[in-house]
Amino acid sequence: MKMTVLGWLLVPAVAFLGCTERDLDYRAAGGRVEIVPAWKDLSRPSSAGYRFYGEDDRPAPGDAVFSDASVDTFSVVLPVGRYRCLAYNTDAQGVSFTDLDNRSLAEVRLSSDAQPGNVYSWSVDEVEVSSRGDVRYAPVPLRLVKRIVLRFRGSGVEGATALNGTLNGVYPALFLLSGAPSEQSIRTAPETVARYAAALVQAKPPGDPSYTASADIRLFGLLNPQKSAGAETVYDSRLHLSVHNSAGKVYSTTVNMNKPISEIIDSYGGEIPIDKTVEIDVSVNLLDMDLEAVVQGWTEGNGEIVII
Repeated sequence: MKMTVLGWLLVPAVAFLGCTERDLDYRAAGGRVEIVPAWKDLSRPSSAGYRFYGEDDRPAPGDAVFSDASVDTFSVVLPVGRYRCLAYNTDAQGVSFTDLDNRSLAEVRLSSDAQPGNVYSWSVDEVEVSSRGDVRYAPVPLRLVKRIVLRFRGSGVEGATALNGTLNGVYPALFLLSGAPSEQSIRTAPETVARYAAALVQAKPPGDPSYTASADIRLFGLLNPQKSAGAETVYDSRLHLSVHNSAGKVYSTTVNMNKPISEIIDSYGGEIPIDKTVEIDVSVNLLDMDLEAVVQGWTEGNGEIVII
């Protein structure tokens, strides 16, 4: 009887030792990697995807893809070796992620002409994993979505209630690693549009047919319509605009945006700024049943309008 009891006591002890030995063997063959993105003043998303690659930017062997990970702290044990990491938030609306099997070619792409949600990417170029080692990285996420605000001031449309339209020249995709557009994205930008809409606010006093509206456009970036100041036009940047009134009538027009868009891009070193909001002031008037719209100027944030 005593031998039987002793035998039962030894079984879990042996099993525990076996599990511990396997765990130690697995840990000896790899090390722990911890990644803590430095979100700081950025709007924090809810979930992330992590991918590890070899030094050739191709997928690392084994299980090196992790989805629905935490955006605060990510920890994983990897085999000994050198890796490169690419991560991005997986909760962004209106986008898809493509070519993820190649770190340098992985892209975020518009999945429709709807405006994208917040998209971030972060990366680590050199991940060194040693036996039973622990490494920690704190990359700063890269914001990939920019913002332009259209400020409308109009008159002449009785009962105006809303406006909507499109702006072309939008990049349809960006590389996750660099935030730059590919050659294909640049080629297709002139035909790619961003949609916008806004409610019209009646000016005071009541009965005055003037109105104001503000529309946000969230995008990956805009292609410069002109190669340089005064140079030939690469493509025609057009703001398509429709004003709706309470009687169901719709008045439409098109605004030439070549000059203001080119000036804005040139003013910020060749790109729409990621950390500033550019506002474009547009006047809209109905004259003899024809809707006319003209860009009056642009500004950064709530600053002084730049007359063009």
